[in-house]
Amino acid sequence: MGTTSSALLMLFAFLFMEGIEFCCSSTNPNVSCIASEREALIEFKGKLKDDANRLSTWVGKDCCLWKGVSCSRKTGHVMKLDLRNPIPFDSYKGDFIQHSANFDKNRLSGEISPSLLVLNHLSYIDLSMNNFSDMQFPEFFGSMKSLRYLDLSWSQFFSGMIPHHLGNLSRLQYLNLSNNALVGPIPDTLGRLISLTVLDLSFNDFDNSMLHCLSNLSSLVHMDIGSNYFNSLIPDALGRSTALTFLDLSDNNLDNSLLCSLCNLTGLVHLDLGFNYLHGSIPYCFGKLPSISVLKLDYNSFQDPIPSEIGNMTQLTELHFTRNKFKGEIPNSMWRNLCNLRVLDLSNNKFKGEIPTPCKTSVACAYLIYPITSSVGTFLLCCVDDKSSFGNQKHADESNVADETDFLWFYTGIGPGFLVRFLGVCGTLNFKKSWRYAYFQFIENNYNWISINIAIKFAQLRRKFNKGKFGG
Repeated sequence: MGTTSSALLMLFAFLFMEGIEFCCSSTNPNVSCIASEREALIEFKGKLKDDANRLSTWVGKDCCLWKGVSCSRKTGHVMKLDLRNPIPFDSYKGDFIQHSANFDKNRLSGEISPSLLVLNHLSYIDLSMNNFSDMQFPEFFGSMKSLRYLDLSWSQFFSGMIPHHLGNLSRLQYLNLSNNALVGPIPDTLGRLISLTVLDLSFNDFDNSMLHCLSNLSSLVHMDIGSNYFNSLIPDALGRSTALTFLDLSDNNLDNSLLCSLCNLTGLVHLDLGFNYLHGSIPYCFGKLPSISVLKLDYNSFQDPIPSEIGNMTQLTELHFTRNKFKGEIPNSMWRNLCNLRVLDLSNNKFKGEIPTPCKTSVACAYLIYPITSSVGTFLLCCVDDKSSFGNQKHADESNVADETDFLWFYTGIGPGFLVRFLGVCGTLNFKKSWRYAYFQFIENNYNWISINIAIKFAQLRRKFNKGKFGG
């Protein structure tokens, strides 16, 4: 199953059923757009700013033919409005500056008209990757009782708080409000969304006063509330959310009081607790999470040895422990039992002991970063599984990263000439949490790559020297 969670499967199933309802809506000659709904969409368009002319097809009588609009093939009612930015934000080829300009140009802005309330059968709204920073969160969304899917992510959406009316959407199954400027507290009424299976509130500025209402969402399988300002106890009731398969609590101000309650979430596949204030020991009960595939505890302050129970997590494919204060030896159970491991990062800790040889054990690692202090010094061990395709992929990636590194050093060498730009970047990172998080992840990854390649080059030179000295 890997890192794919049941949340995604349920979401795909939901979208598939929606697609059956939406498909061929314009091919039925007996059904066309309803006049009152067409007028509502025209009014909605009139309040938007569309620099890229994305809504150029919004002409004529049949609104079911308009781009981004889907209707029921049986009744003609508008059921889906998908105006997501067509330019992907997080992937590009070639000129990044040009890509960024295209992304910005394709962002709809302006106001969201309450004329959408006329669309009584609308069950799907996606307005993500746009720019509605000039308006508050529209309260009328809470009156759209047919909504099952609502994605308002990455839209600088909206300065302000979530209105309590949103809790009236009893049919809502998917809610994504990530990467906006929303602040807390989130209203208690959010706990009424009993049908919700996917919730993403990451990269906002919510405070800790909303956490207790999350424990009422018993149908959740995917929850991401990372990169906020939560600093209180996560309620024990969260441990009763046994349907959860994906949980991201990273980049908050959380402490150890939450850890034991998470041990009850035996269906978890992905758990991210990185970038918090966790310390002391990893609870032994973590070894009772049989389904977990990805575990991230990086950038915390754990200082005790890794418990041997971690070796019971036999489904692990990724394990991230970097930037802690772990000490002692690595338990043998990790090398013996974690047969599915593909990514293991134990760097920047205080481990001691003999260096293991995981490539000669059952661990079929594809990417391993493991500095360890032994009786003869500090080593960095890198392992690539020769029996998989990761080896060839790694060499290709190394070539690409080398080019990028050369490019980076070129601009770094210019130095003082770009002082003003440097200060501008620092200012941006200070105020934009999502960019700051991505930046430091980039620095960490490149540091690890450079360290690994230096170790490999030294090992190659040592083998050549020994071969020439002893092999003739």
